[in-house]
Amino acid sequence: MASTLRQLTGIQEVFAAIDEYQSYIKQGIGFVFLLFYSFIALFALLVGYLLSRRLTSPLLRLVEGTRIVADGDLEHQLEISSTDEIGQLMSSFNQMITRIKENQQLAQERELERQRNQGEHELVELRARALQAENERQTVELMKSQELE
Repeated sequence: MASTLRQLTGIQEVFAAIDEYQSYIKQGIGFVFLLFYSFIALFALLVGYLLSRRLTSPLLRLVEGTRIVADGDLEHQLEISSTDEIGQLMSSFNQMITRIKENQQLAQERELERQRNQGEHELVELRARALQAENERQTVELMKSQELE
């Protein structure tokens, strides 16, 4: 019985010690949770920042590319750094610029051809007028020669 009493006294002393340190334990656990949640929040912010940079950087390059092309530089091509939707958008942008250049060249060639045809048409008209003038001159000379006869 004495040994049981000693054991109970020992257990009471352990509980008394735990009661003394209970506020410290609560503070420690609170501090650990605060550190844990702070770490999670910092990690989430870092991941969010990196993901936003990964998404916004190509979009900003695309916006800058549209400004450059809008200023008339049809030689500008975007560097495609991914195969996702943004990469596909950048690839489509590059294809659009290539097609614009091709259409612009085609339009210039058509305009040159139109001008060439117009020049040839004007040359034909000038030749026709010259022939008509020559015919009229010859007619006038013929009439004069007939009058003289």
